[in-house]
Amino acid sequence: MPTGYNQGTNIALDSEESLERFISLLARPGSPDAVIQGDDGEDGLLVVHVAHGFGYLAYYGSSMFGHSVGEPASPALAAESEAGWPAGSGVPLTTFRATLVEFIQLRGQVPQAVRWQPKDP
Repeated sequence: MPTGYNQGTNIALDSEESLERFISLLARPGSPDAVIQGDDGEDGLLVVHVAHGFGYLAYYGSSMFGHSVGEPASPALAAESEAGWPAGSGVPLTTFRATLVEFIQLRGQVPQAVRWQPKDP
């Protein structure tokens, strides 16, 4: 069962309600980055952030290390996030949510609901 970690809160992402609760925690002003990590044996993890009406995603796994390619108008998060997403990497919140759902359903594999910009690890 994938678990989301945010502000010292661990949330098992096993229902629509728990996913909505997790996203609402992320959307709070000043909320830090969070991580979605699957059970042992699942490949990757997502680092996620919500700011300025956009969702930011970074995937870390054996098949890829990178961040989401989003809306050109989405600002960089150098000061607001440890992950330091570049400008243009924030996606609409509907796409953000769909990516989280896909990540959970794929058991940690790279979601295809967004485009990814690979980075050197």
